[in-house]
Amino acid sequence: MAGPRGRLPPWPHWWGEEELAAVVPDPAVRQRFAARCPRLPLAMLEEIQPPAPGWPDARCGYLQLSEAYDDEAATSRELGWPVRRQLSGHLALLTKPALIAREVRTLIGRP
Repeated sequence: MAGPRGRLPPWPHWWGEEELAAVVPDPAVRQRFAARCPRLPLAMLEEIQPPAPGWPDARCGYLQLSEAYDDEAATSRELGWPVRRQLSGHLALLTKPALIAREVRTLIGRP
């Protein structure tokens, strides 16, 4: 799947147009999103990332957007983090930004 110099195609190119349209129905939003996705090095996906300094001592929370992340939500609860579940799709930041902003504000305790 890696292309020139070990770089992956931009994320939207991993899927067919129909699949991407099902996730991001608005053509203008989909086009802007696709235009801004970079080619990332394949090595980035193979590298184990070290924990961030001070993690998880920092205040944290988890907003679950799809059932695919049930395990991550469970881990977050085990760590004592507040967890909110808003099943709205992987790219809900693009498709439902106001809803996601409200959920994040609720998660951090702001109205």
